[in-house]
Amino acid sequence: MKRISNVLLWLVMVSGSSAVFAENDQTVVIGYGSGLHTFSTTDDLRQNGFFIDSMAGASDLYVEWYAFEEFGVGFRLNGLGVVETVSTLSTIEQRELSVGSSFITLNWVPVGASDYTRFGLLAGFGNSEYKYTELKDYATVNSVSTEGPATLLGGYVDWGGEDFGARFSLNLLNTDLAEKNGTKVDASGSYWTFDLRWAFR
Repeated sequence: MKRISNVLLWLVMVSGSSAVFAENDQTVVIGYGSGLHTFSTTDDLRQNGFFIDSMAGASDLYVEWYAFEEFGVGFRLNGLGVVETVSTLSTIEQRELSVGSSFITLNWVPVGASDYTRFGLLAGFGNSEYKYTELKDYATVNSVSTEGPATLLGGYVDWGGEDFGARFSLNLLNTDLAEKNGTKVDASGSYWTFDLRWAFR
């Protein structure tokens, strides 16, 4: 009787684990997430601010196609943005920063390619556009726009099957932006996002 009970318990455990770790065929993944970016340097423009010198909000929108289960390619849009306002009795000063980047990515899922929990890595190559604006009493007093090549390295943990799920990502962004009138700018740094994503075959 004890042996039968052990066999039944084993069968329940196997069937339960099969439901959790059943094969998960994700061919296309579409996701959007938001989080926080921390700059690795303080450039010539952002040093005039308070928190704008060190951090900004981050967002990612991406499409990934896994043609070979573990390996895939993707297209990703990344946005960084922060608005800082300083008010005194006589004036209102505002600083705005927006950085938009687009990447072609190479994706690799070394762990759990067919499971409901997947660990992935990505490398992206693309371009970044940087725009910084200073306003005083809502009038623009300084505006700088520039662009240049950018690269992205990241890792992520993905939860969910061939439908809706979630992802946590940690990425390293490196930008090589052109100087503007002798002003050096840089949006390089690291950022994390928490994403909602949809996967299907």
